[in-house]
Formats: sequence, C-alpha cells, structure tokens
Amino acid sequence: MKAFFRERLRITVFIAIIFLLTIFALQIVFKPLFFVVHGVSVSGQAYLSESEVFKSSGIVRGESLITLSCKQAVRLLEANPWIKKAEVLKEWPTSVTITIEERVPCLAIPYHNNFILVSDDGVALDVRNDFSSINLPILNGYVLDEVETNSSIMSEEQWQKVKKVYENIPDNFMLQLSEIYWYRDQMSLITVGGLEISLGNINEFDHVRLKMLPEILKNIPDEKSGFLDLSGIYAVFRKL
Repeated sequence: MKAFFRERLRITVFIAIIFLLTIFALQIVFKPLFFVVHGVSVSGQAYLSESEVFKSSGIVRGESLITLSCKQAVRLLEANPWIKKAEVLKEWPTSVTITIEERVPCLAIPYHNNFILVSDDGVALDVRNDFSSINLPILNGYVLDEVETNSSIMSEEQWQKVKKVYENIPDNFMLQLSEIYWYRDQMSLITVGGLEISLGNINEFDHVRLKMLPEILKNIPDEKSGFLDLSGIYAVFRKL
C-alpha cells in the first residue's frame, strides 16, 4: 500500500514539474502570461525625462520579466551619453527599477557652426545649434576636428588641465563667466561684462588663486571691461 502511494506521489510530482516547465516554455516562446513587466520606476534623472530614460533602456512593458536581461538594459542605457552609470533590477513579480547617474554639462565648445555640450568628465553630450539655449561657459581656442557623442573630446591629460581650472572657479563667480580661452597652454577667463582674466601658462598657474577671485574683484574699479593678470605674484589690473 505504501509503495502504491509513493508511486502516485512520484507521478504527481513529475506531472507538476512537466506542467511548470510547459508554462515556462510558453512564457519564452509565446506571449507571457505571468511575471510580465507592468511597472517601471526611474530615479536619478535631472536632465533627461523619465520617458527618455525608459526608452533608452530598451525595456518593453508587457515583456517577460523572466527573460528580460538587466545587463543588456544597462548597456543600452549607458550608450546614452547623458547616462554615466546605470543599474537595472527586477522587482518580482511585475516591476523593474532603473537607477541612473547622469553626466553634468559644464562647458560648450564651438563645433562646425554649432556647439557641443561637454560633461564634467570630458564627454561630448549633445550638439546644439541654438546658442540661446546654452547657459554654459564657452571653451574657445581649442579646435575640434570630428567628435561623436558619448566619446571624449580630448585626451585625458588635456581635459585635466581644463577641469582643474573649472573646478577651482568659485560658484559665486561662475555666473559671471562667459568664456574660457585656451591656446597653446595659455589660458584666460572672460566675464559676461568683458573683463579678461589672464592665467598665463596653465601648467605653471597656481589654481588656488582662482578661489581668491571674488575678493580680488572687489578691489577693481567699477568698469566691467579691462584686463586682470593673475599669472604673476601679484594681481595686476589695467583698463582697456
């Protein structure tokens, strides 16, 4: 009698396994019935919209959560130049969460009668032809040949020179900055009012002096235009 019940139990378990495997196969081959992606939550975006992030992921609502590849979604997301890093997680039984870290635009560079937006890690983000939509300092003097979005605009060594200047500019002066001019290691800052601030040879410049800019500017006459030389020991101002 016990042998009979054990045999029936084995048959029942076998049928249940076959049934589950059949359902799993149907989930893969045909339209999924269970564990379907219904909800997708997105976080970390500021420059991109939620719909832009979702579109970049390649995830489709209604597809099987079982067969969804998080790695593939991450690759697609990070192919978007605005997305520096992405994480995709399955939230069983019907949801997906997308968390991104965006690149932050810090400069614009003239490029074939347009402007390329550049991130704080030196990556080309986008090409814009409307100058009025760009509320960023312009990097002039450096000539770009051909560049693609989501690629570095210059060598790492070159970018670090620009970045070191940018990162040491005080926040309360950044709003006054219109242009960074860089040619053959000579660098100048130009304000919205037309004041030119010479840093001299950027390889020899003491970047700590940039943090003193707000105090230095307090001692300059009210004229907005002029020339301020920060390349020497003392700050020297002269009218143009």
